[in-house]
Amino acid sequence: MRTYISVMVLFIVGWLAACNDTLPLYIGEHSQDIRLNQIGYYPSAVKRAVVVNSGDTEFTIVEKNSMEVVHSGKLSEVKNWELSGEAVRIADFSALKKEGTYMLWIKSMGYSYPFEIGENILRDAFLGSIKGLYYQRISIPLEEKHAGKWHRPIAHPDDSLLYHPSSGKVKGYHSSPGGWYDAGDYNKYIVNGCFPLGQLYLLEEQYPSIIADGMLNIPESGNDKSDYLDELKYEMDWALTMQDGDGGLFHKLTAKSFEGMVMPHEAKKLRYIVGKGTAATLDFAAAGAQAYRIFKGSDLAYAEKCLEASKQAYD
Repeated sequence: MRTYISVMVLFIVGWLAACNDTLPLYIGEHSQDIRLNQIGYYPSAVKRAVVVNSGDTEFTIVEKNSMEVVHSGKLSEVKNWELSGEAVRIADFSALKKEGTYMLWIKSMGYSYPFEIGENILRDAFLGSIKGLYYQRISIPLEEKHAGKWHRPIAHPDDSLLYHPSSGKVKGYHSSPGGWYDAGDYNKYIVNGCFPLGQLYLLEEQYPSIIADGMLNIPESGNDKSDYLDELKYEMDWALTMQDGDGGLFHKLTAKSFEGMVMPHEAKKLRYIVGKGTAATLDFAAAGAQAYRIFKGSDLAYAEKCLEASKQAYD
């Protein structure tokens, strides 16, 4: 028995040595200096990794589970990345198209973090980025059934806003609920709102119905309309409320100073409508014209409302 075990050990050691003539065993450690898309790559897409401060000239890619070598290649010549002060080489493995989970190996560095190659590889990231707009919603509570652990009470109803002197108005109140919070504060800006609307409308024109009803789990899910268009409409509905009687668009809805690092429902400062401007008005005119094209197939009345508002802004 002892002889048998000794022979088996020698066999296994020899086999490992043969199989790992250039590649060491993977023990779960990953190099921070092999930088690649950890989410993954589409099969037919360009696939590159950046290798930092390496004297090596070759790279190898292995399938993560079997550790089988599936691709090898030459690193590029050294390139100086001036902004980071690093010398880098590029590993281009675009020729690897087979779906799977892989790691890139450099002799002096070891293994990269695992990455995948596959169809629809960025689907979850795409859906997450669009669902992120829902979490920016104003004037409604974010219910747990839609928001999960990020649920919160209603904040900023924005139905009784004061006019800032720059608005040209001195009496009355303005109602402008809804829309999305800006990225850096709890204010709302027409330029900052219509610019992404334009980009998101363009995506719908290029890839219609890419998000179907029910895919985002938002309050409108189940209404037989695209969740994507439902989310864009929530911002567009707000933009429509920022149009003055002469067609011009108020620039922003804001408190006079930042609220600080508090939750939305804890931000209680008075909010104001701030004066009209060319940038806001023309950004809205463009977004309104796009909205007509986007919504005319599913809600013609709403599409025509957006087009009329766009024309008034342009005039």
